[in-house]
Amino acid sequence: MPLVSHKVDYNYIYESFPDMCLSLNPATGKIISFNKTLLDTLGYTGEEIYNSTLFDLYAENEADKVKANLISLGQNRSPKYSDFILKKKNGELLEVTLKLTFVKDDLGNILYSNAVWRDVTALKNVERALALERKKVDAQNILISEQHQNFVDSISYAKRIQEGMLPASSEINAVFPNNFIYYRPKGIVSGDFYWMYEKRDQVVFSVADCTGHGVPGALMSMAGIALFDQIVAEQDIYCAGIIMNKIRTGIIKALKQGHTDSTNSDGMDAGLCVYNKTNKILQFAGANNSLIIIREKGDPLLDEKGNNYPIYSEDESFALYEIKGQRQPLGYYFGMGLLFEKKQIQLKENDRLYLYSDGFQDQLGGDKEKVKKYLSKRFKEMLLTQASASFCELKGILDSIHKSWKGETNEQTDDICIWGIQV
Repeated sequence: MPLVSHKVDYNYIYESFPDMCLSLNPATGKIISFNKTLLDTLGYTGEEIYNSTLFDLYAENEADKVKANLISLGQNRSPKYSDFILKKKNGELLEVTLKLTFVKDDLGNILYSNAVWRDVTALKNVERALALERKKVDAQNILISEQHQNFVDSISYAKRIQEGMLPASSEINAVFPNNFIYYRPKGIVSGDFYWMYEKRDQVVFSVADCTGHGVPGALMSMAGIALFDQIVAEQDIYCAGIIMNKIRTGIIKALKQGHTDSTNSDGMDAGLCVYNKTNKILQFAGANNSLIIIREKGDPLLDEKGNNYPIYSEDESFALYEIKGQRQPLGYYFGMGLLFEKKQIQLKENDRLYLYSDGFQDQLGGDKEKVKKYLSKRFKEMLLTQASASFCELKGILDSIHKSWKGETNEQTDDICIWGIQV
């Protein structure tokens, strides 16, 4: 009785199995038995299946794969193929996966094999749809990559143009044999720039920081360089305050600022010096930027009236002075009205001057737990500490400090430009 019950349970499982099942003679391909799922799925009657061979159920181009599997079974080897296409009675094609097992006698001869076909048509359709979408995505990625490369190429070309507008190192070194420039754009192009013009005994030089960085900043910087060229070189003006006032007027005019209530605030901060090589008198005017001067301690720094400039910081050998610029930009701003004024300083041999943008001191980093700016005070103290270092050494120190402070996890905060000159 238990055996009969077991047989009934087996038949029930076989008949109700969701996949198509059949048993066949592997030598002839003759079908021995099958389940109801096979009939329902393929649309054949039981008699039609019994009168068919395995080959009749497959699509025409599947014959070679079916034969190869039968040969493998006859040689007691695993079937070679598992993906097939079946042909329904109405001619529709069905994609299936095949799992073959076989039953052997005591001598190891195959009595019959059991085949289980699983309908994967819907799955294959999804896979094909996904493959098509992947192909489209790949094509889009290629297009985006090409567009990105074109953009990078364009910006790289713009970088060459921008660098071509900056004074050449040979020109600067001819005027200031002992100098360095630490110039580190945040991106490919920069919103910071340095500029110089020499005529007879007068040298005009500046470091400027334009609104923004990257492409917008670079466009502004090129406009700024053009204004410096026009006002100083073409108009032959050598008064720091007048130059700055004219540059501000030129920026407001070029950007059409001040005509509406929603006027943009684009422009630049800058420190500008006019240096007389003969008498070593330096004029300075600053728009939100300062000038740092370091000289040997005990020799006060005098203005044009003979008054001492206050010492910002000092050590045993050197004193650092900060000649502050005015708290206004080169460009339109609400409540503007003050003119830029020059400050005059009598320099001496070996004095060190520093013009700089705020990119170095604004760099975020330091403590990994609490990211903070490097800050102006720390920057000035570092310059005083390194007052005896050569400019070549100092440039390397600046780069090392910046990288260390920024760390591996923080991006560069802004463009950086530091120009050091020893007279």
